[in-house]
Amino acid sequence: MERVENFLSQKEKEILKKYHKEVGSRKLADRIKTILMLNDGYSYSQISEILLIDDTTGRKYFKVYVEKGVDELLVMRYEGRDSKLSGIQLYILSKHIEENIIKDAKEIQSYIKEQFNVEYSEKYIPKLVSTLGYSYKKTTLVPSKADEKRQLEHVEMYEMIKEAKDEEDVMLFADGAHPTHNSNPIRCYIKKGESKAIPSNSGRERVNIHGAINIEDMDITYQLPTTINQETTIEFLEQIREKYQTKNNVFLFTDNARYYRAKKVQSYLEKTNITMIFLPPYSPNLNPIERLWKFMKQNIIGGNYFEKFADFKNSIVEFLENPKPYLTRLKSLITDNFQIIANPLISKNYA
Repeated sequence: MERVENFLSQKEKEILKKYHKEVGSRKLADRIKTILMLNDGYSYSQISEILLIDDTTGRKYFKVYVEKGVDELLVMRYEGRDSKLSGIQLYILSKHIEENIIKDAKEIQSYIKEQFNVEYSEKYIPKLVSTLGYSYKKTTLVPSKADEKRQLEHVEMYEMIKEAKDEEDVMLFADGAHPTHNSNPIRCYIKKGESKAIPSNSGRERVNIHGAINIEDMDITYQLPTTINQETTIEFLEQIREKYQTKNNVFLFTDNARYYRAKKVQSYLEKTNITMIFLPPYSPNLNPIERLWKFMKQNIIGGNYFEKFADFKNSIVEFLENPKPYLTRLKSLITDNFQIIANPLISKNYA
């Protein structure tokens, strides 16, 4: 039988698509794709070519599904073990791992035993969860007050402005930074079993930076004030206004620092072509200039020893004045491909 089609009910298709979306294993996903593609009229040879599986493998998947259903189709059999987890059990396990913070293999081992009465050795658990698409790595810290809904709304507004602007408008991202004159360890290649040291100092002086970047051409506008307050902020905004005085509109995206929201600053802006747009609170992920500061910290001042504060400051100035040697890397790093921070403390149900 070369082709079989339209053998799935609407409910069966919905169930398979749900599993396909949520199952972590590529092999299991291919099994589901095979059934859905057969239902859509693809031949075994076409499926074999698209999914890079044997023709006989596709036929086996269909036979198992028709005779024993989706649960048996998604069974993962492990060499050298008699016990097995069904497709439903794997799905439940995957959701459990996804929705909880699992610190070690023993927790998963105990969960499988308690939930399914199936036993695996602790050392085998990493291989099991790997088939579900999970790996063991550090969690990511996110601001505890980050609001996913407000971030999404901001990105939508940003895209509207970007779509509507013309050549007489410019979009900038601004922020203040305060790199401190001391040596910071960085990651680098070091021979196994050895260490690599860099000199350190106890410098407490810092460079205050008012910065703004145009991510279309990586042009940087900056100022190095003695301190960052509403007065120096106005001076920096005046620098931006003069630089872009021929533009109709300067859309300036900033965080919610007090010096940006100060009455004097807002009053000054009313007389300019600059429109300040505030990011949602606790959303550094929506400000690409943060990546500029991170790049500078890692590649310009990080891992280097500056005995004198003047040398430290000069290295920063040289980078901000002439970022061209790093342009290719900066363009790939500093984009508006925003990553939304999903705060686990705030419900995703906005209905």
